[in-house]
Amino acid sequence: IDGTPYEGKLSRTVWNGGKGGDYIKALPIVIPGDELEVWGGWTNHQTYGRQFKIAGFRKIVPTSLEAMEEYLASDLVKGVGKVTAKKIVENFGEESLQVCQKEPERLTLIKGISLKKAEEIKKNITEALEFQQVMMDLLPLGLTVKMSIKAYQKFGSNAVALIKENPYLLTKIPQVGFIKADQIAKNFNADPTSLDRVMAALEHLLFEEANSKGNLYSEREDLVSKCLELLNREQSEKLVDHNQVISALQQGAEQGKLILEGNNVYLSTFHFWECESAQRVKSLAVDNMREKEKEIEKELDGYQSRTGVLLTSHQQLAVKQAFEKKLSIVTGGPGTGKTQTIRAIIDIWSSLNQEAKILLAAPTGRAARRMKELTGMEAVTIHRMLGIGRGDDADIFEDVVADLIVIDEFSMVDIQLFYQLITAVDENTSLVFVGDTDQLPSVGPGNVLQDLIRAEIPCVVLNEIFRQARESQIVTNAHRVNSGDNLEVDQSKGDFFFIQESDGERVVELILKSVVRLIDAGYSAEDIQVLAPMKKTETGIDNLNKLIQKALNPQHINKRQIETKKEIYRVGDKVMQTVNNYDKEVFNGDVGVVYQIDEEQNLEVSFDDKIIKYTKDQLEELALAYAITVHKSQGSEYPVVIMPITTQHYVMLARNLLYTGITRAKEKVVLIGTKKAVNIAIQNNRVLKRKTGLTERINTSIIL
Repeated sequence: IDGTPYEGKLSRTVWNGGKGGDYIKALPIVIPGDELEVWGGWTNHQTYGRQFKIAGFRKIVPTSLEAMEEYLASDLVKGVGKVTAKKIVENFGEESLQVCQKEPERLTLIKGISLKKAEEIKKNITEALEFQQVMMDLLPLGLTVKMSIKAYQKFGSNAVALIKENPYLLTKIPQVGFIKADQIAKNFNADPTSLDRVMAALEHLLFEEANSKGNLYSEREDLVSKCLELLNREQSEKLVDHNQVISALQQGAEQGKLILEGNNVYLSTFHFWECESAQRVKSLAVDNMREKEKEIEKELDGYQSRTGVLLTSHQQLAVKQAFEKKLSIVTGGPGTGKTQTIRAIIDIWSSLNQEAKILLAAPTGRAARRMKELTGMEAVTIHRMLGIGRGDDADIFEDVVADLIVIDEFSMVDIQLFYQLITAVDENTSLVFVGDTDQLPSVGPGNVLQDLIRAEIPCVVLNEIFRQARESQIVTNAHRVNSGDNLEVDQSKGDFFFIQESDGERVVELILKSVVRLIDAGYSAEDIQVLAPMKKTETGIDNLNKLIQKALNPQHINKRQIETKKEIYRVGDKVMQTVNNYDKEVFNGDVGVVYQIDEEQNLEVSFDDKIIKYTKDQLEELALAYAITVHKSQGSEYPVVIMPITTQHYVMLARNLLYTGITRAKEKVVLIGTKKAVNIAIQNNRVLKRKTGLTERINTSIIL
């Protein structure tokens, strides 16, 4: 190190010169026994002491027999293992790696290695060495280890050449972003006025509009202004001017990356989803004269006689609409009979056609399970129903043939999922979308449910609260919030509580006390969900998760834990999947419990009916879920909801957020905060209109 020989034992995580000695930062492609040449400098860490910060390194190809065996048996070379590695080295000695790479057929001389297996070993070693080389070349360029891994996964063996040619390709990698790519580009002395840089900035801003505000497009001049601000943010004088950005917009349109439509600028993908969805809606939004009106009336009477359930006039209209229209919508708040309406539609449909294929689906696993519990029929996620592809093939999905498809929690459906759904269904299928228009809109871009209603797709609004539901303060207060009225709380009824407290620290204390008391009363940690409007602040989910974990699942000498930069995970912790993982078949918003942590720091999570394994480098897909945002709670129901509502969250206080939070609870709601914050939320009904064109596209192409 720094030209000085260093004696010490190398592990995957530290280079340890003895207790209290020197440490070297973790390297993902290093295994015990490796010889390295590294360059960088020594630093002092506040907690860990003297560390060597690596700027770059070169891995020396194993030459000793022991090192070769270790290398072949390591997890860098898949499909070999310790026994096979030992046999290879015993047979071929110093030529082992060369034989594996250049003459794999010779491996068949070893008992148990077929020609197919030998070719697989060759492929895996070639990929491992290629991966190591790419990593060693990328790290000195300013990429982090995680970024380098993702760059290799995205661009393969050409990653280094491609990134050197255009460092802004890094913006295609999740979680890198324009700012980081811009910093790396400076290491190459990249031209700050290049078309690549301006295009990357434009695409970055359009993605930001979609991810943070749900917008599918931006107005041209607003986009140009923000682009200039971003590109010239660190300069005393402008490097990029207005004309250069306009020129980049035109070239982006010519290359098919951007769509310029009047004053609106779309990313081509978003424009495609919106246009294709509108065209498909056109073909489905027609009368479906499958059954005559008198027959449906007769079946409605029969259903009510059989079940003893009297449907309201609006519920009956929703049932008729499901038969008369190929595309229809049912909306309503809590206690208005949406589930009963779904049951009636399914029952009558089955009665008229016992061979009918009926599918039930929802955007999330939790929403699908809840749908199954309420209807008694199998329900799945929309992703699973469509067989949506994995990884880079996430836009590949299967056609779905059915007579009737009912989608619940439709307010959660964004434009991409809607495009996948609406283009996958057969033209003879009837679709019924069920949702609550007063909840928060989808986390992803678009505002599909509202856009369809504004386009006058047939819609029935259920607005009559059933008598039994009126007895619940959760239901009545949800409707009061929705109407702009103040809460009415009778704590003696035991289902709705408001605890007045303005001090943030005390609010946190009261949340913790409430959680502990509820557990003492017989509820489990999975039954209790703390919801907060924001991640940050004292009463945000980041702080609350750490404190609730400490209270319910503290560190223990006999309990394994894994520590990442952001979180500590222990067996028994409540966790949430934060991204869609098609390989594991777990999706954004799925909640589970840490079931096991093994000696190699792999973590297993129990998600209802399945156990999913995560390696340490996959833990970024998880987050603690004792407290989650209101947005993340959509589509789920919990026995108990505890929600801080304070002026710390002022920027997020809105009627639809409070309404959504309250309606997630089945048995109890506990609000902790101030009446002022509650009133701000109730009075703030200024829902930001998302920039979408779906309604207009449908209206210009549909004849109802």
